[in-house]
Amino acid sequence: MRVFLGTFVVFVAIGLLWSISAPLTTGPDEADQMIRAAAVVRGEWLGHPVRHHTQADRSVVVPKTYQNLDPWSGCVWNHPLKAPKCPALVDSSTLVSVGTYVGRYPPLYYLLVGGPTLLSQDTTSVYAMRWMSVLVDSVFLALAVALAALFGAGSLVVIGLLIAMTPLVFNLIGVVEPSGLEISSAICLWTCLALLAVQPEGRPPRALLNGAGFSAVVCALTRTSSPEWVVGIVLVAIGVLMPVGRIRALWEVRAVRRWSYAVAVAVVVAVAWILGAQAYLFVPADRGLKLNAGVSQILNAVLIHDRLYLANFAQRFSPHDGQDGRLVEILVGLMVVLLTIAGVAFGTWRQRLVIGLVALGTLLLPFVATVLTWRRDGFIWQARYSMPFAVGLPIVAGIAIGGPRLRGALRRRSISRLVTGAVVLSLLTQFVTLYGELRRFTVGPRGPLDLVFLRSTVWSPLLPVPVIAVAIVIVSLGAMVWFATVVRASAWSSASP
Repeated sequence: MRVFLGTFVVFVAIGLLWSISAPLTTGPDEADQMIRAAAVVRGEWLGHPVRHHTQADRSVVVPKTYQNLDPWSGCVWNHPLKAPKCPALVDSSTLVSVGTYVGRYPPLYYLLVGGPTLLSQDTTSVYAMRWMSVLVDSVFLALAVALAALFGAGSLVVIGLLIAMTPLVFNLIGVVEPSGLEISSAICLWTCLALLAVQPEGRPPRALLNGAGFSAVVCALTRTSSPEWVVGIVLVAIGVLMPVGRIRALWEVRAVRRWSYAVAVAVVVAVAWILGAQAYLFVPADRGLKLNAGVSQILNAVLIHDRLYLANFAQRFSPHDGQDGRLVEILVGLMVVLLTIAGVAFGTWRQRLVIGLVALGTLLLPFVATVLTWRRDGFIWQARYSMPFAVGLPIVAGIAIGGPRLRGALRRRSISRLVTGAVVLSLLTQFVTLYGELRRFTVGPRGPLDLVFLRSTVWSPLLPVPVIAVAIVIVSLGAMVWFATVVRASAWSSASP
């Protein structure tokens, strides 16, 4: 419980800093997500068709405050240095019809975060939706770390978790976007299932069963792609990591059967909603090519898109990212590669196979899907779509690195240094990206680096910029100390995975 509470506080602090370090609607499709949340909590789950628009667009009735979110979004995101000239958000409880292209999406996430819009309709209540998202998503991330520290003793699974929680994850958690909940619940699901596979014979820990079942149910009901990811994660984590005898023994446990039925029901309900509400409809993206483009042109465009796709795993791509963005991409990529190599070197053949399957799936699935559907849908695939599956790689690799083989290869002092270095690097990427986000929207991507003694800014957040800048430094240092303590205690525990 101590590890859970401490980790929860740290993650909430990081998430809250993300939520106030960028203007409203700068998250992916955040204006439409906010409109959807305000509509769902008022009982309008599907809305009405919009004439002369795509089939994905729906009209919903929400307070007038949300009518101006779309122009605000375009102004702030595309021209961050002109943010003060953007139209002001109108604080009004008058109900008006507003369009959104996510009006068919599964309602669970919006029910969880939309509550503050019922209390008031000012700008603070709009920010409060972000804060609700931070609280909900942080529960799953903290639970994953706490269970990893308890049942992954002797391994580097907590390091794997920290690497899996890239700045992109916390960026999504700090805005109104269901991808944050999908990814955080998937991280918890991967952690519980991968740890179940390495537990000693006997009755499985109830905490891992409950964590896996609860996170799978929530994940399945979050987005249109979520049921597929839940099924894929379960098939890979159980079908490959666990021998047949182990699976049969687990099925004899009543709690396992109950949670299996609950997850199956959640998947069926999610698929029924997706098909019934036609939640699979979306607004096509820009193709960037003529329909009669040759094979070489298509492949070249897909490869360029995939380069951005891989970079997105580190952080959300923006045309305003500078050298700090490239640094984060390099650090995250380096940590993932080194962790993967170590996982293959120290892991069992089952763990190696899972690492390979996840890596291939993460790299090839978007490539194949884009080649097959670009004429109809354009280049739509983003890293956040694959993240629920991709996070399994560092988690399984972290579990694989541990036990007697690691202790035989390295001394205790070497392991301690390795752990401390990995924690510092993983959290350094959070600090650099978060600080860069604040800098981009307050003084511009080429503005001064020193925000602590800053007097004038282009965009004014809820708190003074120097206060936020100091808070980012303090929280980052505190997170490094906290996780260094947690990981070192877990990695050198007498238990083995």
